[in-house]
Amino acid sequence: MPGDVKLSCRNIWKVYGSAPGQFFATDVARDGAYALAIRMREGRHIPVAIDVGFDVHIGETFVIMGLSGSGKSTVVRCLSRLIDPDHGQVLLDGEDLLAKTSRQMIDIRRHKIGMVFQNFGLLPHLNVIDNIAFPLKLQGLPAAQQRERAAHVIDLFGLTGRENAYPRQLSGAQQQRVGIARSLAVKP
Repeated sequence: MPGDVKLSCRNIWKVYGSAPGQFFATDVARDGAYALAIRMREGRHIPVAIDVGFDVHIGETFVIMGLSGSGKSTVVRCLSRLIDPDHGQVLLDGEDLLAKTSRQMIDIRRHKIGMVFQNFGLLPHLNVIDNIAFPLKLQGLPAAQQRERAAHVIDLFGLTGRENAYPRQLSGAQQQRVGIARSLAVKP
């Protein structure tokens, strides 16, 4: 059974256009998401994430699914504040991430959030072990600990023997495993 809420996403909106904030001056709940999205489109704005809300509990596996172009990546980027939502609230362990400074968000991304990007985000000039160890280096872990933790996840993800291979030398599935291993190596 899942535990307490770890991450809470409340009424997240991401809107592209010249002045998306103008649409949130009125009571969003009163107008309704659908009517507001229509007004946005009429005002030459593109609502990408519309009134998104969910809770992720400790120990829960949570999946965001949808058709291509439906805004899944945008929502994930809003959760990690790689892009800022135009409206709503994101709570991690009860703390409002939208109130955090850029410096605080860097620390949160380094220590509390693991991300796997659609294209895996592997650095082409680094081999497998160095790609996995890269965020550990950013955390300031000593080189020996970086290598030890990277070697551990390499073993967990069935990449033993590929430590010195570069991304271009890996299959798509192997690249994906390196990306996932890298995100989990930091123990988010």
